[in-house]
Amino acid sequence: MSLTTIPLQQETRDKLRRLATKSESWDAFLNRLYDQEVTRIHAQVFFNSDTLSLDDALKEIDKW
Repeated sequence: MSLTTIPLQQETRDKLRRLATKSESWDAFLNRLYDQEVTRIHAQVFFNSDTLSLDDALKEIDKW
């Protein structure tokens, strides 16, 4: 597994850190955040399919 560096402003990093649990690694936190967003998009498609098509949802996921 290779590691990367993502440049962030300190303010952005601090906002993200407030969302993470105390012992959570950045990798685990970002994966959890990604999974939550994918779940939210899927729920939006399922419960309100006239608002967001599956193709649009997949496009949103691909943006990540």
